[in-house]
Amino acid sequence: MFEGSHDFVINGGIFASHSTTGTTGLQWLSQNIAVDAFHDSAARFPPPRCHPDTREAILSRIMDWICDDRHRDRRPMMWLYGPAGAGKSAIAQTIAERCQDEKRLAASFFFSRGAARRRTEKNFVITIAYQLALSIPEAKPYIERAVDDDPSIISKAIEVQIRLLVVEPIHRVLQIHHSSHCHWPELIVVDGLDECEDANAQCRILFIIRSVLDRDSLPFRILIACRPEPDIRDFFNEGNCQRYCQRLALDNWYS
Repeated sequence: MFEGSHDFVINGGIFASHSTTGTTGLQWLSQNIAVDAFHDSAARFPPPRCHPDTREAILSRIMDWICDDRHRDRRPMMWLYGPAGAGKSAIAQTIAERCQDEKRLAASFFFSRGAARRRTEKNFVITIAYQLALSIPEAKPYIERAVDDDPSIISKAIEVQIRLLVVEPIHRVLQIHHSSHCHWPELIVVDGLDECEDANAQCRILFIIRSVLDRDSLPFRILIACRPEPDIRDFFNEGNCQRYCQRLALDNWYS
């Protein structure tokens, strides 16, 4: 099997080849992600962020939701919403930076209608999966193997991508490492979902997020910041959404 082979490792029962000329699964992912969607991307510099000593009430409330596992309200999703210009992106950016400093940030995606790879759903899941491979090292070989097994996963529907690149790798790690997820970074920030140019795609993203949190029970908290556009508002107004989502209106009380 290994005759003539070189530069390979066996990691957690997964064989991964690293030839001098080949491309690993993570490298293949990196060539197709929306790197500009990261909270710390050069394309967004300088990003919008809260000025020092401002917005402390709402920032504290969000950080309490992220950090306090003993709190009686442990719903894993938070919807931060408000009108255009209310400061949602600045708050999402500040939260992402604080959680990055505290090693709590697992991934982020900042949508923008003016950027080709940030205005559709096509790069959303693979960009999140790439970041999870970096922030959760135990998951990296399983995410890489999914791409190695089928490189065309880059072009598949986001519902397929979320299952193969996120749900199955994370479940596999949980089966093997059991309680190690207690030390994982847990927050995923999704900002500007209303900037995704297709309303149907906005809802598809919300549905796969709900599936990950509710049906698949992955150990993440997901902060979604966006305007309350009709389709998005309808999704969050569904009765069963209250079980797993906390709503936070950005209004004058938090100015």
